[in-house]
Amino acid sequence: MKTSRLFIVIFVGFLFLTACSDSTGGQAENEELDKLNERITQLEEEAETKDEEIAAKDTQITELEATIVNLEKQLENPQTVEEEVSVEVDKVVEEESADSKDSDEAASDEEQLRERADAVVDALGNKDFSSLANLVHPAKGVRFSPYIYVDVEEHLQFSAEQVGNFANDNETYTWGSVDGSGNPIEMTPSEYYNEFIFIRDFTKADEVTVNNIKTRGSMIVNVQEVYPDASFVSYYVEGTEQELDWADLILVFEKDQDNWYLVGLAVDRYTT
Repeated sequence: MKTSRLFIVIFVGFLFLTACSDSTGGQAENEELDKLNERITQLEEEAETKDEEIAAKDTQITELEATIVNLEKQLENPQTVEEEVSVEVDKVVEEESADSKDSDEAASDEEQLRERADAVVDALGNKDFSSLANLVHPAKGVRFSPYIYVDVEEHLQFSAEQVGNFANDNETYTWGSVDGSGNPIEMTPSEYYNEFIFIRDFTKADEVTVNNIKTRGSMIVNVQEVYPDASFVSYYVEGTEQELDWADLILVFEKDQDNWYLVGLAVDRYTT
């Protein structure tokens, strides 16, 4: 009886060990299969990449072959090549000529603008309102702004004829408001000229610039917004050591029949 029991125990143990062995072996086989699948996937991806590279190379080869064929044709017909080169050279020459012409026209236009502006300053310096009137826009007239900020509602516009009569005009006009106090600027044209236009000798400006208005003081500069189609010439006079008396005369011009005419005049100055 004891022998039978011992035999049964040994047999059960043998079955258990066999089962464990089969389970371990199956797990190892599954791991190997997973690794093989991963390697197969990797090889497939590498093969796809190689195919793309080969396709790209084929495209390059096709393009090179087409280039070679084209070059061979050109060698067989040198006259055609010369004609093509000649056409390209002519194009370059025409473009350079057009650019040069545009540049010359721009330079000439700016020179004319500067000449007209200098003529305005000279007329102001001589208090020659008749000459100044000839430079005023014949249709729009000219707006006078006592400061660099242009108020289209307050600041007065005068025709060329009215400007030409400034020396004899004793009427008092309201030209705008005094900065700071807000008091109305009520003056004759001659008084306004002395107090708000030729406050420094702009014929001896320290700096003259074209279409480059600088913000020098604390007041808002809006002349370019008010005159979007205009060109500007600035005459800046530095201040003296004793006083903050710098001034910048801004002349505003617009074209009429290929000539520059004055449409605006403003003066930037130190304000509190």
